[in-house]
Amino acid sequence: MSKGGHLTWAEIDVGALRHNYWILKNKAAGAAMMTVVKADAYGHGVIESSKVFIEEGVSYLAVAFVTEGVELRDAAIKTPILVFARPNEESIGIQLQNSLDVTVTDPDDVTLISEVAKKLSLKARVHLNIDTGMSRLGVTIGDAVETAKKIAEQEQLVFAGIYSHLSSSDDLDQTFTDNQYEKFMNIVDAVKKEGINPGLTHISNSGGLLGDSSRTFDMVRPGIALYGHHPNPGRQDEKELIQVMTLKSTVSQLRKIEKESPVSYGQRWRAKEKTIIATIPIGYADGISRLLSNNMEVLIGGKRYPVVGTITMDMIMVDVGNSDVKIGDEVVIYGNQESESIRIADVALKLNTISYEITCLISKRVPRIYVNK
Repeated sequence: MSKGGHLTWAEIDVGALRHNYWILKNKAAGAAMMTVVKADAYGHGVIESSKVFIEEGVSYLAVAFVTEGVELRDAAIKTPILVFARPNEESIGIQLQNSLDVTVTDPDDVTLISEVAKKLSLKARVHLNIDTGMSRLGVTIGDAVETAKKIAEQEQLVFAGIYSHLSSSDDLDQTFTDNQYEKFMNIVDAVKKEGINPGLTHISNSGGLLGDSSRTFDMVRPGIALYGHHPNPGRQDEKELIQVMTLKSTVSQLRKIEKESPVSYGQRWRAKEKTIIATIPIGYADGISRLLSNNMEVLIGGKRYPVVGTITMDMIMVDVGNSDVKIGDEVVIYGNQESESIRIADVALKLNTISYEITCLISKRVPRIYVNK
């Protein structure tokens, strides 16, 4: 994709993406890979990222909503795709017409999916979601076996999989995660004892795979780890993963200011001495949180410089002192430059959030440029 004259862009390292895929694939101990590409592949570009995973032999892709699945199909991607969201009558029809697997999150979903499939004279591939402790989506433990029976009885339905979601797999204390694994295993065993083949069993997300790769079941569902981050930004102990995204911009203007001169909205920063302010064309509309005002650095020429004043919609201002920074110099917001590095995980910690949010915040107006380092 071209930058189109834009002075801000995100470099997506497909080499790092492949590297992370194989780090996780090797941990999966023979289990199939379902790579999670929802939310535009966590901000990395869903089409290009999916193509990389397909080239590496991925078995499944996963998205949150039906529109994301249709986007992949419109790009001529034929790989099986699971949609996580609870279906409704309209979304079921769209999913079946686009060969997208449907999630059952409630016993009532089974009848509805079957009815829509019958009207369309199509078979619906379904995955049964079991709530083992997330309390978000999924059939309750008490309803799980009966719902599985109901799926197996429907001529229009193909039982393609059964899964659950780990809520705390990135915690050091694995007690709750162990409990979720046990509940899921018991449900799978109970369903199989009824003579039902539930298809692919899957529960391990990034945290589960990085934490204990011995409990992978038939398939694993890594998400954020594919893009180079541990799900817990305070636990970057997985040194093998490589950050895939580097966010870059350009020095567009330099301005000399006097001591006590205010910078940006609200006069929240004033120069302590004569200095030079570099204006960089990136702001909160591009995904740089306004909460980072006066609390972030960027890299220019391999050196760290502070962002000063309030972050604006389209621009940030940087105090470059009396350095030799020039108009047109490359600026790294997140990523590496020479021997320096700004990790997305560290930015997440500053904001008391997670790396997922930081990458997903990068807006559509920032071009994604695919490189192979």
